[in-house]
Parts: sequence; C-alpha cells; structure tokens
Amino acid sequence: MKATAIRSYFYSCLRAGTSGTGSRSLVCWKCSSPISERPGVFCPSCKVIQPLRANQNFFDYFGLNKDFIVDQEGLKNKFRTLQSVVHPDKFGLHTDDEKKYADIHSSFANQAYKTLSNPKTRAVYMLELSNTDEGITDPEFAMEMLEMNEEIEQTDDHKVLGEKLVMTQGKVDEFMDQIAKNFEQGKNEEARDALNRMRYFERTVKLIKKKLGH
Repeated sequence: MKATAIRSYFYSCLRAGTSGTGSRSLVCWKCSSPISERPGVFCPSCKVIQPLRANQNFFDYFGLNKDFIVDQEGLKNKFRTLQSVVHPDKFGLHTDDEKKYADIHSSFANQAYKTLSNPKTRAVYMLELSNTDEGITDPEFAMEMLEMNEEIEQTDDHKVLGEKLVMTQGKVDEFMDQIAKNFEQGKNEEARDALNRMRYFERTVKLIKKKLGH
C-alpha cells in the first residue's frame, strides 16, 4: 500500500472515529476469533495483526485512563513496546493487508504518543474528546494581552523585558496547574478557557524571548 494511501486511510480513521472495518474490528479478520482486549492489535488466537479499532482513542490505545495527569515514563514504555511489534519493518514478508494494518498502527501510535506526551496537546485532545469548543470568550482579556504585546514590542529595556518574561512564564505555569485541576474536577469548559488563556501567554513568552535574543 503506497504511503499516500496509508496517510489518507489513517487520517480518515481519526476524522470519522472508525477503522473503516466496522464491526469486523471486534473479531479477527482472519480466523474470526473474538478480540475483547484493548487495544486489540493482535488476535489472541492466531496472533495476526488487526485493523485499527473503531472509535479508537489515544488513551484507550495505550491502556490509560482519560486523565490529564499521565505517567510519562509508563507512557513511553507502552509506546516503545507497541512500536517494537507493529513497526512496518517487521512485516516485510507478510500479506498486503498485514502490511497496511502495521503502517496504520505505527502511525497511530506515533500520533498518540506525540499528543499525550505534551501537556498542551493532551489538553486540546481531551477537549476534543469531550466535544468542548475552543476560543476566548472574554474580549477584555484579549484586549489586555494585545496591549501587553504592544508594550513589549515598543521597548528594548532588557530589565523590563526580563520582568515581563518572569511574569508571563509564571502565568503559563499557573494556567497549566489550573487545567489539570479543572480536568480532575470534570470542569471541561473551565479547562478550555484556561488552555486558551495559557496560549496567549505562551505567545507572549515567545515574543519576549525573541526580543531578548534567546
């Protein structure tokens, strides 16, 4: 299967929340044995690699709870273990279907690990799973950030910029803690708002560092 076709199939799975195989993802495509364990990458009976499960999400794929706080070392170990058995290089002598499924699993595992290993992308993904819309709804906050950025743009005073950097980085850390607490308490809307505010401060941090030549 060509790389472009693999990418198209993989991203269609993410968009539609399906593996493209419907209910067949619940039984082995080769021997028809039931597959109940997650992520169900291999058939427990014939050991053949399986299609990506329907509605598979990144947390389930690694056997994790849908929590904002993730054991990073455990996640890394799960990722490495999974990639060691689904990497396409291990399927050179297998059927075209098995090669296709290996490519899809490997791509999905990479994207899942990349997303869950970063707090910001993990938060965005959790909001997507909960169907919580993004966007700042407080125009006063947006205006305050705009004015702060204009002030930063207009000064070359390293002392002032240094103080702004400490303040804005502190805000980023505060919002990250707030996001974690919001998710823990099931407050998805509040988590969304904190995430978007944090993004504003992250952009300001980058602006200050650029001015300071970092």
